[in-house]
Formats: sequence, C-alpha cells, structure tokens
Amino acid sequence: MNKTKLKLYGKGGLGYAKFNNRQKEDRASFGALSYQFTPIAIRYGNKIGIYGEFGFGYLGIANVGISFKL
Repeated sequence: MNKTKLKLYGKGGLGYAKFNNRQKEDRASFGALSYQFTPIAIRYGNKIGIYGEFGFGYLGIANVGISFKL
C-alpha cells in the first residue's frame, strides 16, 4: 500500500489536432501532428491533490492544477 502523498512522474504523448481559424472569412481549418513531452511532474495529495508539470508541446511549458483520483 502506497501511503506517500508526494509523487514524481513524467509523461509523453503524440496525436493529431484539428484547428479552426476564426480570424479569416473562409473559416479555414487544418490538422497537424501534436505532441507533449513532460519530463518533470510532481503531485501532492491522496484523493485530491495539486500538481505541477513542466515540459513542452501542445499543453505549453508549465501546467498547474488540482486533480482528483478515484
């Protein structure tokens, strides 16, 4: 049984994203390969926790938030 509240992790992802350009009159849409590489991530908490992730890709450079585990 893991009773530690602090967790270190990393993640990566690769996928396809569709974008809509709403600035132009023709409302052009296009698709592109998207990726996320997060080598450093930390989470504190058991069921409800806070997290911080640092990497690069479609989620940006840094993400922080609140998460819930079942």
